[in-house]
Amino acid sequence: MSISFDRVSSRYDASRGIPAEVSEQITDWMVRAVNPTAETQFFEPGVGTGRIALPFVRRGFAYTGVDISEAMMAELRQKVAGFDHRLTLQQADVTALPCRSVFDVAIAVHLLHLVGEWRQALAEIRRVLKPSGVFLYSHGRLVRRMQRQPASIQGCMRLNSNGDRSY
Repeated sequence: MSISFDRVSSRYDASRGIPAEVSEQITDWMVRAVNPTAETQFFEPGVGTGRIALPFVRRGFAYTGVDISEAMMAELRQKVAGFDHRLTLQQADVTALPCRSVFDVAIAVHLLHLVGEWRQALAEIRRVLKPSGVFLYSHGRLVRRMQRQPASIQGCMRLNSNGDRSY
């Protein structure tokens, strides 16, 4: 069973938000790690209120997010209202994704510890990635380290669909 944040969606960002400059540095690092083009398709399970997605969306990337919580995604929809974007949102559980294998990059931050069937979630993420796709995962150390030492960006794992890892 996955955990929904519906009840705290309106105040989630106040407790989990990160400074804008840290968010941009994290996004810059991820962009350098995957070297995307205008055609790159990003995917984020557990997209929530968009704290990871929003900088990518503002930069014009195609970004698909799924979340079990419709209320969390409603917060993200409010953030992107009023500007052109290539964001697609869909309510779904990460253990049963409604997507095909079309994504170049999957990004998951602070997600798997909230999913009882985390192995199934990983299998689903791998399934929706193209064979050459890349999975970027962080369990939170990255964000905390960036807040303390902005120049230090260790703690994020890049996993190619063939299983090769880099940090």
